[in-house]
Amino acid sequence: MKVERNAGQLVLSWNRNADIVKTAQKATLTITDGASTEDDDLDLGTLRGGSVVYSAITNDVGFKLEVSDLKNRKSLSESIRALPDGPAPPRSRRRFPAQTGQPNSSGRQPDADQTVRSARSPPHQRP
Repeated sequence: MKVERNAGQLVLSWNRNADIVKTAQKATLTITDGASTEDDDLDLGTLRGGSVVYSAITNDVGFKLEVSDLKNRKSLSESIRALPDGPAPPRSRRRFPAQTGQPNSSGRQPDADQTVRSARSPPHQRP
């Protein structure tokens, strides 16, 4: 899924050749524009067309497309956010230092969850 600006509007597009799009029986597009959120059921022709055009009210717009193939019990959800053009916001700094390549007891490198857990202080024990 991608979103592009075109003549003051947002063009949201997705892979119309995806299997779930071809076999879907239901699709919902949720649009969050600033503080306002709206759920729209897409007709299957629009879904299979692969795009919609949206006239934004604010510079901060989020899209969430949920596609369901009820017959085959499959569903897919994807989200994207359109922010105003300009420089990217600064990258956030890590709150906890990464471990320095120390394998854990299984011999694997720690993943992010393990790193965060190990960086927290153990709970206080009562005497």
